[in-house]
Amino acid sequence: MGGSSDDPDDRVNLDPAIYPFITDVERIFQYAADTGTPTFLSCMGFQIAGNCFGGEMIIDKEHMEMGTYPISLTEDGMHDPLFSHTPQSFVAVSGHKKRLNTLPPGFIKLASSDLCPIHAIKLVGKPFYGFQFHPEIDQKDLRARLLRYRHKSYFDDMSEEQFQKMCDAVEKTAEANTLVTHFVDQVLLA
Repeated sequence: MGGSSDDPDDRVNLDPAIYPFITDVERIFQYAADTGTPTFLSCMGFQIAGNCFGGEMIIDKEHMEMGTYPISLTEDGMHDPLFSHTPQSFVAVSGHKKRLNTLPPGFIKLASSDLCPIHAIKLVGKPFYGFQFHPEIDQKDLRARLLRYRHKSYFDDMSEEQFQKMCDAVEKTAEANTLVTHFVDQVLLA
């Protein structure tokens, strides 16, 4: 599960009045964790899981990410089968104002960036993965999204020149984009 975590009121946790599916999604996540159902979550899915399982989500506009960023694997990440073909450092798409500040109990941290200390998590002993970054979005898709989001609250303080500079700085994300395939090969079919 991925998706947008745009909350018009910038709440730390998504409001079921705005997102009526949240309660059902949390039940599905709990079921997947309890039964060991392979799960791959990005962005909004990651944030819902972080909250659902007892982690602390915060709004951190000072360390907001919007673009491509170097992601570094932790020691646990380097030894996880999902990242077996991934270099210790790779570039990924990330766009968020909210982030996980503390791990939920029973989860380990697999990756981080300079601005986001918890970028990937896994439930210990289960094939349940969450990513703050977007393994499913590549350079071309990000550029299209940036143009679509230009007049939303993410970029209110940016001049046209700053916005264009950000778009031009978007890097290729080949290693991150292999994670979905690796999830199928290393987790689902393993």
